[in-house]
Amino acid sequence: MRVRLNKKLLILLLLAVYTTILQAQDDDCPALVEEALDLADNVCETTGTSELCYGHFVLEAEPQVGIEDFQFQEPGDIEPVTDVRSLRLSAMDTDASIWGVAVMRVRAVLTGQFDPEDVTFLLFGDVVVDNGVILAEVSALRDGNIRQTPSTASAVIGAVAAEDVLIADGRTADSAWLRIRLDDEHTAWVSSSLVEVTEAVETLAVADSTTNEEDLLYGAMQAFYFRSGKDDAPCSQAPNSGMLIQTPEGDAEVTLLMNEANIQLRATAYVQADPGEDMTVYVLDGEATVEVDGVERTLIPGTSLTVPLDEDGLAAGPPTEPEPYDQTQVQALPVEMLSRPVEVPEPVSQATNAPVSGEWNFNWLVQEAECPDGQVVTFSTENPLTTIQVDASGTSFNMLLTRYTRDVSGVYRTVFTDVNGNLHTYSVTFAAIDRLSGQAQIDYVFGCSLTVPFELRLIRPAGS
Repeated sequence: MRVRLNKKLLILLLLAVYTTILQAQDDDCPALVEEALDLADNVCETTGTSELCYGHFVLEAEPQVGIEDFQFQEPGDIEPVTDVRSLRLSAMDTDASIWGVAVMRVRAVLTGQFDPEDVTFLLFGDVVVDNGVILAEVSALRDGNIRQTPSTASAVIGAVAAEDVLIADGRTADSAWLRIRLDDEHTAWVSSSLVEVTEAVETLAVADSTTNEEDLLYGAMQAFYFRSGKDDAPCSQAPNSGMLIQTPEGDAEVTLLMNEANIQLRATAYVQADPGEDMTVYVLDGEATVEVDGVERTLIPGTSLTVPLDEDGLAAGPPTEPEPYDQTQVQALPVEMLSRPVEVPEPVSQATNAPVSGEWNFNWLVQEAECPDGQVVTFSTENPLTTIQVDASGTSFNMLLTRYTRDVSGVYRTVFTDVNGNLHTYSVTFAAIDRLSGQAQIDYVFGCSLTVPFELRLIRPAGS
């Protein structure tokens, strides 16, 4: 006997089954997020300075050359960051109950200081990190000198004995000299003729021949290459793949070399990177400066910018202007696992086109200007750092003891007479969150009138 199902009934049954499957997936996703973060939080609670912790499976880590007894296979495994050459995490798979999560404490050298402090990295999802500080283990063939710079004329600051094992982190372009690590903070140089040179030496970065311990020294994972998935969260409770970075509380500023973009952080930031497309940096608190090709942009909480990346994932152009970030990209970030509490802010509002209160860098854009009679007036910025204090309504701000009043949206003006009797009419225009463009018309008492451009660049927002 042949049984015929009503077509409408069949469609309703299929929709019901599909809805049930989707509901199960929706339930599985937030449950996996909670399970993974709870496990990672518990097993990685004791992660110390310069250590990487396996938080939730599945992770794969490759050790540096010469590192033996490297155990990084299950949640709770911890290895020194200096021993890690690369790290790969798994994208979220609710069916297999896998989602890679790792916690890393990087001992980073602070900008302008030589005392390193811990920076917290939280990595999750489809993420690959390659340590930009590649190390090579070499053995001394005979006794010899350790020198301050790569030259036989350089000062001798130590000695190496035959069979000593040295850790090299750089080389000269011709590989005639190796830069070795004396400890976590200091380096020196030895002649390659003193050591047994292996293939690993050729993988070392070419170091500046003038490098010495007073220069900035990147610690392990302070310079790295990074890529991640994008828009891959299977539910609203899950974050998209990426990396959270948090610097120490206070004035500590850390310089990171990420995909060969120079990033200065005094912040909590979220980063994603897609080779062939771009790298996006979101700032949740504090501030960050991103520099590529000599172009610097400053991020404040609630903003993001992108850096174009080539097919190899390397910075391929200057960063874009900061803009209010997409709230959906940051709303599910696991900030509760960070070292210090942080709330994810709303996207910054640009509705008023008003500058941000804080420290700004003032610079004249010309060095001199000529009056109609041939007299030349010079312009120099002896003390470029200035403070801008914006009122709550955004209708005016104070700078250099002068009040600027909004003329039209995004444009502020002021008029004043200096101690020499010269009349100044200044106009400041909102160009971007971190940039103001200006024009000064100066009527001098000796009968010359000049119009001169200037620029202000945000250095640090107030309260950060």
